[in-house]
Amino acid sequence: MKKILKFCLLTLMITLSMSSVSFAGFQYLWKVSSGTYVSTYHPDYYFADTYDGTASVRGTDRGYDSKTGYKSYYTWTQITYLVPGYKPYRVRVYSGGKNDSVARVKKIKVKDTLLPGKKTRALYNYGTAWVDTKPGPIPSRKVKNNLSK
Repeated sequence: MKKILKFCLLTLMITLSMSSVSFAGFQYLWKVSSGTYVSTYHPDYYFADTYDGTASVRGTDRGYDSKTGYKSYYTWTQITYLVPGYKPYRVRVYSGGKNDSVARVKKIKVKDTLLPGKKTRALYNYGTAWVDTKPGPIPSRKVKNNLSK
């Protein structure tokens, strides 16, 4: 009887220690720079039931739209938590424009369900807008003269 009890206890300990390895801790979902990113944090212990999310955007950070050739800046970032059985929890933060050098930050705290089955998911999204100028070569004087004919 004692052997069976020890075996069950050992099996329980191994199961609990292996399941605790699967938690993420801190994670960037998306990152452009230290001022424009979306991150999530879920504590690294077995009964952790909260998620801490951060959405941050800075207007002076630039991206590049390869389809149009335009430089773009980030207008907003968003983090969304999908908790099974609940409506989506989201927070969105807006930059102050293309010349805004201040990182705007919003945070969210979400409680997870401890029920077995589907787990909470964290998603990100962002918006961009074109910067005034299109990158590329400046037409030479010869080309301009040919266009005026």
